[in-house]
This record gives sequence, C-alpha cells and structure tokens, in this order.
Amino acid sequence: MRDIEALIPQAGREDAAALREFDADALARYVADRAHPWWRRRPCALALAGRVPEARVPALLARVRDCGDVGEVRRALLDVLADRDELLPWLRHEDRRTEKSYGMPEAFLLARGRLGDRTAVQELATLAADPWPRNQALGEAGLDALTDRFGLDAVLAGLGDARPEDRAFRVRMRARAGEDVTDALADPDRLVAHLAQSLADDADRLRLYLDEAPTTDAKLWAA
Repeated sequence: MRDIEALIPQAGREDAAALREFDADALARYVADRAHPWWRRRPCALALAGRVPEARVPALLARVRDCGDVGEVRRALLDVLADRDELLPWLRHEDRRTEKSYGMPEAFLLARGRLGDRTAVQELATLAADPWPRNQALGEAGLDALTDRFGLDAVLAGLGDARPEDRAFRVRMRARAGEDVTDALADPDRLVAHLAQSLADDADRLRLYLDEAPTTDAKLWAA
C-alpha cells in the first residue's frame, strides 16, 4: 500500500480518492502530529469526513483548539468534526472573538451554525451579507444548517427588520420558497435591493413593477 507521503507528493497534488480509502486511524494520527507538514495534514483531515475514529477524536479536537496550529488544518478539522457537541462551549467562548487567524472567525461561526447554536444567527446573517463570495457562502451555509434543524420560523425569530443583512436573509428565503421578491427592489439598502434584483426572474412582473415602484431607485433596479 502506498503511504501518505506517496499519496501527497507535493503541496496541492494529493490523491484525494486514494486518501478517502486510506486507513482512517493512520490518517487521524498523521493529522494530529504537528511535526508533519500542514499541506499534507490538511488533505488527510478532509479525507476523514464521515469516518473519524472515535479513539482519535480527543487528539483531533486538541488540534482544532490549538491556536498555534495552521489555520488550514484547523478549518479542515472543523468541517469533519462538525457533529461534535463538545466543541460548542469552546466555540462560544469570548476568546474566539479575539482570534484573528486568517479564516478562523468565519469557520467558527459556520461550525456554531452546524452545531445548532441559534445565538449565532445574527452574526451568520452578517457573514452571509459579506461582499466576499467565500464568506457569503459560509454565512449562508451556517444559516441553512440552523434552518434545517429548527425550521425557518425559529431562525427568523432571531432576526429583525432593522438590519439590512437580516432583510437580505428574508429575501433569500422568500425566493427559495418561490415567492415574488420584486417588492424588495425598493429596499433602502443597496445590499438588499441588489440581492432582490439578482433573484427576481419574472420578466412580466418586473415590467409591471416599473409602473408601481415607489422610488426611482426601485425603477432602476427593475429596469
């Protein structure tokens, strides 16, 4: 059998399919050992998805909690350990708010959403409204995880109407349900109006809206 080094000869050149078939315990031990290069440990961590050996969970959780470890490895482990409830108190601790390692604050929020932490809903809505697509996708994934677990009404109960990012989430959910979101073209915030413009796809409804739009900006969005 080829060893891990042979399956990952260089950074970015891993044999992902073979890693998914590789012995899970050996992968977990490799990931937990910081002596190995991070660019090998990260694909090994991802290859553990759905098959993390229970005996290796404590060591892997220790790597997630290790602020001195490489962020790419920690984020990969957060993905594969997304069902570990024991992570939640650590994720919610105020120290996570001060950790500024690249990509980690966003990964913490996503993990909280996946673990059913409804106290993260407003922060996730803010992340989902981020102009950077990567962050936006993470925020949406966290909100979707909460919605799948608790239902849309429960998630909306944690949001209001005052913040544009909260209204943007409502628009996205309405569009997903097949509802007409043309009225959101008149939202005073460009974030919400732009989102509605990207989701409104009924040409006839948009033409009608040109006559009833309450503001010039709304007419422009419709046009």
